[in-house]
Amino acid sequence: MIILSKDQFDSLVEHAKKILPNEDCGLLGGTISGDVKTVEKIYFLTNTDASPEHFSTEPAEQFAAVKDMRLNGWQLLGNFHSHPKSPARPSEEDKRLVFDTKLSYLILSLEKEPTLKSFTFDRDKNIFPEMILTAELAKKLERLKNYLRGLGKVAVAFSGGVDSTFLLKVAHDTLGDKAVALTAASVFVPYRELDTSNKFCAENADVLNVEGVAKNPVDRCYLCKRALFENFLRLADDKILVEGSNTDDASDYRPGMRALAELNVKSPLRAVGLSKSEIRELSKAMNLSTWNKPSMACLASRIPYGESLTAQKLSQVEMAEGFLLSAGFNQLRVRVHGKIARIEVMPEDFPKLLKIREEISARLKELGFDYVTLDLQGYRTGSLNIDV
Repeated sequence: MIILSKDQFDSLVEHAKKILPNEDCGLLGGTISGDVKTVEKIYFLTNTDASPEHFSTEPAEQFAAVKDMRLNGWQLLGNFHSHPKSPARPSEEDKRLVFDTKLSYLILSLEKEPTLKSFTFDRDKNIFPEMILTAELAKKLERLKNYLRGLGKVAVAFSGGVDSTFLLKVAHDTLGDKAVALTAASVFVPYRELDTSNKFCAENADVLNVEGVAKNPVDRCYLCKRALFENFLRLADDKILVEGSNTDDASDYRPGMRALAELNVKSPLRAVGLSKSEIRELSKAMNLSTWNKPSMACLASRIPYGESLTAQKLSQVEMAEGFLLSAGFNQLRVRVHGKIARIEVMPEDFPKLLKIREEISARLKELGFDYVTLDLQGYRTGSLNIDV
C-alpha cells in the first residue's frame, strides 16, 4: 500500500498537465513501515526525451533528489510518470524499464479524467496492482481490520452490493477461513443481484410469509430484517454475524437497524466511521468491480407503505427496472403507485429517457402498468419515506 495525500495527487495532475503533450516523470521519497509506504515529497524530473510516449531523466537530477531524501531521513519509494493519451497501465516499454522489485511504479493517466494507479513487479516483470490511499482512509482501513480481528470469527451478511462486497473482501483478507458469507435469496432481491452472491452461498427466505410483512406496514423493514437475521444467526454457528451498513445509513428512515441492534448484529463499517463514498474509494483501490455499482435497495422499497406486497408486484418492478438498465440507465428506481409507474433516473439522464419514452411506456404497459411517469425531482433514496 502507498499513501498519498490529496494535495500530492493534485500536484501530480497539475504538473503533468503543464508538461503536455509529453510524458511527465519523477521520483517519490518517503517512509516505509511494514508494507505501507508514505509519500513525503514528490521530485519532478525533466523528461529529456520530450516525448508523449516515453521518458528519460537526467542522472544529475536523480542524484540530487536521492541526496535530498537521505538528508531528510527518507527512502526512495518509487517513481511515477504520466500517460497523456493512454490508460494507467504499464506498457511494454514501462516493463522494460523496471529495475527494482521493491519500488512502486505509479502511472497517471490523463486520457479522460485523471487516474492514478500504482504497480509493483517481480523479477519476471509480472505486474501486481498496489493500493493507493490517503492517510485518513488508510487509518480507517486499519481500524476496520483491527475491529474484525477483535471479533475473531465472522459471518458476513452478503448481498453482492458495494458495502457487503467490500466488507467480505476485508474480512477474508484479515481473517482468512475464519470469515464466511451468508446470502438470503428472496422475492425482495432482484435476480441480477443474487447472480453474484449465489456464487458464495444462499439461504432461501420466503419473506412474504413472515407475519405482517405482506401488509407492508411502516416497520416492514424491521419485521423482514429481524426474520432474515434470525436465520443468519442460526447459520452463523459460532461466528459473530456482521453486516455492511455505513455511516450514511443513519440519514434515512431505516427501521431495520432496530432489528440489528436487538439481535446484536455488528456493523463494522459504521463502527469505524466509513461513509458510502469512502467505501467506493477503498473498493476502487482494491480493484473490486463493485466500486461504482449503483446503490440497490430491496424491491419492496418501491411500493408505498400500506399497499400490500405480492410476488407479482415485486416481479413487475424487477422487470421494469431490468428493462431500463438494459436501455443504458444506471442509477434508477421504478416506484409503484397502484397502476402508475413513477420512474426516477438521474436528472442528467432525462433527455436520454425522453428520447425513448414511447419504447419505455410500451414495455411498462406490457408489464401491467396503466400510466408511466417521470419524476421531475430525479433519482433519490428514500422518496417513499417522505411522510414517515
